[in-house]
Amino acid sequence: MTYADERDQEKQIINEITEQIALAMGWELMVDPQPLSDRAIIRKDEKSLYFRLDWRDKTRLDISGGFEGCSQYLPYHLPRDREKTEITVSLKKPIEKIVKDIQGRLLPGYEKMLAYALKMKIKDDEYKAWQQKELEEIAGFVPGGDIRDNKIYS
Repeated sequence: MTYADERDQEKQIINEITEQIALAMGWELMVDPQPLSDRAIIRKDEKSLYFRLDWRDKTRLDISGGFEGCSQYLPYHLPRDREKTEITVSLKKPIEKIVKDIQGRLLPGYEKMLAYALKMKIKDDEYKAWQQKELEEIAGFVPGGDIRDNKIYS
């Protein structure tokens, strides 16, 4: 079996399991936008979960929460502030047990971290909007004032 065949087989396994999990949880199965990706994605509202085979043990499934452009707002500096946002389960488990593991072990921490990241993103967006408004107001006083990279040039 070639490497490409092995990857195709692994991708098929992931897609089949993920489709069953998405159906059981009432989430939507998504197409991964990365062309050579080895993961599958399910999504509900702003939440998304990524599925891939563990690279060390192909009998285990890695499941992690996605933060869709707001991961920089997570509290990485204090490990005690972090909640669990990824788990590993056996492929031998029935789908119902994998779903229970996701709901019991992954979602509580992931949803808490996602809510925190989204809240911090909103605060950052508000600050950036305020900053832009202030820059525009100040630039109005500068002859030929031009705003670039949060600086005013004339």
